[in-house]
Amino acid sequence: MFQSYGKALLIPALITGVPLRATEAPTAEELAALLRVLTTQAGFAGRIACRDLDMTVQLKKVGLSTDYRSSIAWASTPDQARAYKAEGKFVVCADPILFKDGAAMAIVREKGQMGLMLHAVNAQGTGVTLSDTILKVAKRV
Repeated sequence: MFQSYGKALLIPALITGVPLRATEAPTAEELAALLRVLTTQAGFAGRIACRDLDMTVQLKKVGLSTDYRSSIAWASTPDQARAYKAEGKFVVCADPILFKDGAAMAIVREKGQMGLMLHAVNAQGTGVTLSDTILKVAKRV
């Protein structure tokens, strides 16, 4: 599934604090934990834009609040990705297919390890500055 985008660099489960499962798709719990790390590293600790009800519940469990004013947004559908991109937000998703709709970063899992994929063109102009830590582990596509 991820071969067309290359291999994502791997992030140990230690960073997210969530044990990994054997399936390839990240769970909402794993995604929320990594989004907490990402928002903190990008300077938006505790805030993320999100219109997905299931993800909103998971985000609250890890201490993130949904705030439409945040420059970082979670998208689970192409429509959400396009809408957030039009608003100039840094769009994060769980499926690299949403890069074509404006997503800037995808959180993926490959062979049991979490990874980040960064679409540099979509990330430009969002006003979000990623930390060196995130940039080092993210695979650029």
